[in-house]
Amino acid sequence: MPEPLTLQLLGLLSDDELAKVERIRSSERREKSLWVRALVRILLSRHSDIAPQQWRFEYGKHGKPRLTDAQFKHSGISFNLSHSGDWFMIAIACMNNPNQLASSGDCQPIMLGADIERLRSRTDIHAILNNYFSELEITQLQQLPESEQRQRFFDLWALKESFIKAEGSGLALSLKSFAFDFRHVVSSKAELQTLENTVNESTENESTANESESIHYLPTLDGIGLEFDDAKLGDIKKTNLAKQKWQVQFGYLNQEYRFAITSNIAGKTNWQFSLVDKVQLAQMLGR
Repeated sequence: MPEPLTLQLLGLLSDDELAKVERIRSSERREKSLWVRALVRILLSRHSDIAPQQWRFEYGKHGKPRLTDAQFKHSGISFNLSHSGDWFMIAIACMNNPNQLASSGDCQPIMLGADIERLRSRTDIHAILNNYFSELEITQLQQLPESEQRQRFFDLWALKESFIKAEGSGLALSLKSFAFDFRHVVSSKAELQTLENTVNESTENESTANESESIHYLPTLDGIGLEFDDAKLGDIKKTNLAKQKWQVQFGYLNQEYRFAITSNIAGKTNWQFSLVDKVQLAQMLGR
């Protein structure tokens, strides 16, 4: 007999999602899939009046999830997610004026991609560089001290994965056709709001001290540029990608994991990313 929390999570999923979860043979992977799918719905509902169990998703030909046209017009929300190890991240972008979508007929979601990557000590990074990295990226990496090159490799890999997910074509788009430029990077930090802080903000009479205790900061790198190689982009891709106003968010979760978010949301959306673990999800559900 499933425990009450599991039953509550199952009640949030659609029939097709339930079928996908049930097809997973490993109990550990099945439970993780259930938690992730439920968490996406719960966090999306924090940005809309749509209830968690009412969200409906569509999938691109490369498997990227998005809201149905009707729900995107209503909420103005685009999202993307990534999970690696014990980390799960969802990036959510909300159009500043979603009401305009209903009358405009424009159902194109924001290009938004998120990725978490773990630094792997055994990966032969130099065997991969020439096949997947641009000349600019290779040059900048090789100019670093050897002790820093592995970290830059996985930093770039997270960034490239986030862009591929944002663009939506998968590996049909050459990884060498775009480059992330670190020449003007500066160290910074990003505020990470934990569950406790989010709850405090929506509850009256909470003290400032309590709120500050639940705010954490992640080290980030600002000023990462994104360039395109016209010779490696087709005419349609060149037109669609080079004209976008891209925004890059990059940072470190710890010494082993880093995250990257790439989007074309500059100036037209409000957005945030959330990192939530299993314990916090149980608290959100009032267990």
